[in-house]
Amino acid sequence: MKNSKHYSDEIKKFFRTAKQKSAGIRARHWNDPIEAFVYASIAEHVRKSEAMAILKRFEDHFVDLNDLRVSRPEEILDVIGDSDEATRMIAMKLPAALNDVFHAYDMNSLVNLMEEGKRQARKELDDMKHVSLFVSSYVLLTALGGHAIPLNAAMLSYLRDNQMVHPEAEDADIAGFLERLIPASQAYEFYVLLRRQSETGRSTLPSTSSAAKPKKTAKKTTQRRKK
Repeated sequence: MKNSKHYSDEIKKFFRTAKQKSAGIRARHWNDPIEAFVYASIAEHVRKSEAMAILKRFEDHFVDLNDLRVSRPEEILDVIGDSDEATRMIAMKLPAALNDVFHAYDMNSLVNLMEEGKRQARKELDDMKHVSLFVSSYVLLTALGGHAIPLNAAMLSYLRDNQMVHPEAEDADIAGFLERLIPASQAYEFYVLLRRQSETGRSTLPSTSSAAKPKKTAKKTTQRRKK
């Protein structure tokens, strides 16, 4: 990245200040990478608090991941209970991403990635046509023990708007720059603090206000999110 020394100083200053204003953040770990995958496919497009509500709604409605994978976007939107740009992105992209997983491994699972090296696991995720950089980074960081910093649109906008990265830098270049700058042991903390600031200080993410409201659905899941 151009002027990397200057932007390194800006990132370090942000991180230092953000940590001073926040209590300790415990690293998140998903035991099953496919669960991290589904959550990330939701959380990329809506606020963190809304993502968990939508995930719970999916668990209560869809029988299993295969049911979710083959569902029409209209049904997914009905389960979410709202239709705006963010939720439409979830409804279109999540089934497509799950199809990528199914076609790669002939099952709705990413358990194979747990048996591979982190670099190979990252490559396989990145090679999936409908899997975003955010999703692959989140799975690597929170389920596979890898070094990655997930960045969604709001987080990237916050970095650019506050002149913490070069304005012409590509998204992947920004992610690589941050991963070289922030140690693996602090990657999740940095992700949470940057995301929190992008959602409270200046965010491009729309609010799906109905996402937290309960809604009765016909189907019951046999698959539950691990605590």
